[in-house]
Amino acid sequence: MAVSRPEGITVQHSEPDDHHLPNGIRLDANAGEYLLELDGMTAVLRFRELPNDVVDLYSTFVPPEARGRGMAGRLVGAALDHLRAEGKRIVPTCSYLGTYLDRHPEARDLVA
Repeated sequence: MAVSRPEGITVQHSEPDDHHLPNGIRLDANAGEYLLELDGMTAVLRFRELPNDVVDLYSTFVPPEARGRGMAGRLVGAALDHLRAEGKRIVPTCSYLGTYLDRHPEARDLVA
């Protein structure tokens, strides 16, 4: 399956490892991405697995024409809920994650 990325790069996945989460969020574990599609646009939260059940959330992208519609917040909220359920901790290297955690102090306990 070919998946188009926001940067215009197409990545081939021979065996996708997709999981559907609540609120229309999709996890592509092979690509290291949480995705939210809305009106033909895709918001992406990129991550990489670190040792000791820690996940680095390093990039959030929302298409410019979709910004201000809450996509990033929905995406990050669902990802954090999923990671909490999996017993994972996070390293929030993406700048948006810092903003999100300031607005949602209840999620700060996930920070490794």
